[in-house]
Amino acid sequence: MNITTCSIGEKALLACALEATARKPGNVHPWAPTEEMSYADFLLSAHLIAEPMNRAGELGVGETVLSCVRRTQQVVGTNTNLGIVLLFAPLACAAAKGDLPTSLQEVLRCTTVEDSRAVYEAIRLARPGGLGEVDEQDVRGEPTLPLGELMRLAQERDLIAAQYANGFRHVQMAASWLGELAASSNVDWETALLTLYLRILSSWPDTLIRRKHGSELARCVQEKAARLCARHAVVGYEQTLELDRELRLHRPPLNPGTSADFTASALFYLLLSDAPLVAELLQRHGKGPTPSHNHMW
Repeated sequence: MNITTCSIGEKALLACALEATARKPGNVHPWAPTEEMSYADFLLSAHLIAEPMNRAGELGVGETVLSCVRRTQQVVGTNTNLGIVLLFAPLACAAAKGDLPTSLQEVLRCTTVEDSRAVYEAIRLARPGGLGEVDEQDVRGEPTLPLGELMRLAQERDLIAAQYANGFRHVQMAASWLGELAASSNVDWETALLTLYLRILSSWPDTLIRRKHGSELARCVQEKAARLCARHAVVGYEQTLELDRELRLHRPPLNPGTSADFTASALFYLLLSDAPLVAELLQRHGKGPTPSHNHMW
């Protein structure tokens, strides 16, 4: 696999498709749809964002986010990827400019009020679950600050917003974890993504769970993931089944969607960096599902 020949949009599509395919606890995957979303919805959404991500250098952060969400809503009709595109857009803009780490900081410094307006419109179109109201710069109103400053206002309650304020520190940390996993020759790509997802979930309370179900449940899920990571340095699918069952049987179900967004973003970051170990990782095949493991809760 020659990653260097892939466009930014193709790398975005690949990162989203692989993240959706990995059988992560609590998330939609090929054998675990929900009432609202199917695996096909996520694959189609991955395809739909490829073109805007390819044009991110000319569109800018806000318009890239808005174009991705518009295309997704027109075809899929539900929020499958708002968090992902909020994380992907600055990375795609930076990759179009050149050196990723350096350009990323420039992109984040140079966001505008126009970026804010486009992102607010995208959020209203996507209608993310559990969105509350705030006293200052509420998404239902008209923003008056550049996007980076708006995200700083939200960084304490939203891990995705925090990336715009801290230079994508958590995404880069997750990418380094994935790089370490890729360096192990006996880890296949799904196991690497599962392990990464659980490390992310165990390190930071999931924003989506906290927003929809409260901080206590978010911490509870974080602790469960931490215990699983403590028992297994590398977490295979078999080790995730108990946690997966608990998340899906909870009423309402618990979906660590933000942790999934960071998993996809870490992979996208490494793909944009053309890391040779990632190309090698993606060609390693693990043990696929057996009939006894194909479950729908």
